[in-house]
Amino acid sequence: HFAKALEAATAVAALGNPGAKQLSYSTSLLAALPPILVQAAREPYDACALSYALLLSSDESIRAAQLQMIETQTTFQPRILQIYPLLQNLEARSKLPLIELSLPALRRLATAQYQQFSQMLQQLIEADQQIDLFEYTLQKILRRHLEPYYHPIRPPVVQYYKLTALLPEISVLLSALAHLGHADDAQKKAAYLLGAQKLDLSSKDAAGFSLRTFEECNLPQIDAALDRLAQASAPLKRRMLNAAVHTVAADGVIQSKEAELLRAMADALRSEEHT
Repeated sequence: HFAKALEAATAVAALGNPGAKQLSYSTSLLAALPPILVQAAREPYDACALSYALLLSSDESIRAAQLQMIETQTTFQPRILQIYPLLQNLEARSKLPLIELSLPALRRLATAQYQQFSQMLQQLIEADQQIDLFEYTLQKILRRHLEPYYHPIRPPVVQYYKLTALLPEISVLLSALAHLGHADDAQKKAAYLLGAQKLDLSSKDAAGFSLRTFEECNLPQIDAALDRLAQASAPLKRRMLNAAVHTVAADGVIQSKEAELLRAMADALRSEEHT
């Protein structure tokens, strides 16, 4: 189970830069999707509608407010209402490959269309006055893969070549993954320690590298940690992602929330490698 989970976790983290295993993993998930969703992801207009539909709230009143925003500012509402019911029975783990599939179509938007698309995404995300992990991951994926096509940006300047200065931030991420994937305290600690082992820390650093509480690794803290870790050198980023993958795969099972955070991490830490 661990070997299969490790391969799947590696595939999730590498979806944006797919090799043979990652393509196989993504293809297997996409094969289970309704054909209408796959087709929608391949056309610019429908890909926008699909992205909006994925962000509609399960809360009826919030969803109504979101649809009102869409109807007032865009022409997408009829298509969204066709797509949304198909997403209700979609497995959570299939949403990331579906977003991935839509990227080529979204790169074909005109600059003004992309600007409107980005603004609407932000409004939909903020409609409930909070951001959840899936919304956060979707933002990271779209920004990394689309922004360079419409607004060329400079990669972050490398500031860190040693892990010691980044241990608090790494601890936040591994702790978050451990909490998301396990309910049992002992399993959380075991997953965290397995990831920590892959960092090859000195005995002194390892002694103070302990699992944080759930409250100490919430989404704002995760975002702040990723912003700082984006300034690490490429070898350090690879070590951090390797540790994260092993944390996720520790119990041989990958929960959808673990996959979402792992993918968000991968996109944030690969920000200098636009694809």
